[in-house]
Amino acid sequence: MPRAKRAKAAPAADPERDAENQLRNIGRGVVSPILFDAERRAEMGLPESEEERGDYLVELNILYHGGLGEAAEAFKAMWEELFGARGSAARGKTSPQPPRPVSKSYFHIALSVEEWTRLVQYDEEVGKKDRGRRVIYKLWPDFKVKALIDRSVATVKGDAAYNAFSASGSGITWAVVDSGIDGTHPHFGSARDAENSVLFHPNVAQLHRDFSNGADEDAPLPKGKMHPALVDGYGHGTQVAGIIAGQLPATFTELPARGKASAARGKSFAVYQQSVATNDDGSRRSESAPVRRMVRRPQALRGVASGCRLVSLKVMDDNGQCRVSDVMRALAYIRETLNDSPKLLRVHGVNISIGYDFDAQMFA
Repeated sequence: MPRAKRAKAAPAADPERDAENQLRNIGRGVVSPILFDAERRAEMGLPESEEERGDYLVELNILYHGGLGEAAEAFKAMWEELFGARGSAARGKTSPQPPRPVSKSYFHIALSVEEWTRLVQYDEEVGKKDRGRRVIYKLWPDFKVKALIDRSVATVKGDAAYNAFSASGSGITWAVVDSGIDGTHPHFGSARDAENSVLFHPNVAQLHRDFSNGADEDAPLPKGKMHPALVDGYGHGTQVAGIIAGQLPATFTELPARGKASAARGKSFAVYQQSVATNDDGSRRSESAPVRRMVRRPQALRGVASGCRLVSLKVMDDNGQCRVSDVMRALAYIRETLNDSPKLLRVHGVNISIGYDFDAQMFA
């Protein structure tokens, strides 16, 4: 008779590993697995340590049974239950900063991996029987944003549109979400001649806002000082604004060639052109020496649509740093404040020449 096979003994339970696997399986549709990877977190500007708090965004469930307004209140109640004075004191930890609204459907939070894991787990338990009671749709890193390369007027055929159709952008207002726009730059006019100014025209003069570093966009401004959104310590936003609507005033005259006198009045300028070759990743491969280029008239130095107005929405600091939540607050300001009525669009378009690297594991 064949011998009966001896049953193999079940492997000994490993409570620590089981607990770790349970954490990794929490809300797999809500939290990307790469957020549990210390190295990947560091790549996204988040702490490697699971105990250190980092910047994240909570996206609310738009299918919440009571709508987004009730979802936001439910999220704040859940937060208080877990991390309020009573909740955190029971665990011997200091309470994290309260969640900061970014828009109707997003909150900025500063939590550790251990803390947001508990947050997602709590929400998952509430919504087991009724998914309409789930508050959190997705947990995102509050990505760090950087300035991106800009292209010239010719690339978008702006020069052809102007030459063929006199398309100057008159009557159009464009928002620039960037590092601010230099309000003293001659390419945008001045407050003394507001009617002909890109930034100080009465239609836009009161619309500029500073969202950089979580700034309070409604903070009162000191009298006699330039609006913070019209101060650009990094320079990228001013460059972008110049491409969109910059124009050299007619009072400027070109510097004469060497050895030639000039009786022209007003401020003088010189134009230099430099060619830059880039690699596929955008890094510089080579560049030519600056060569002076002759311009027949100052008005020829213009952006895509020099007749439009610009609204400066500053999100980057003087080092060119910001987070996604700052950009989202700027966009919410346009959508929910400036363009809140479908009868009137105060801003007709937005330029965002900033961003962060695409991650297929996060977004696919």
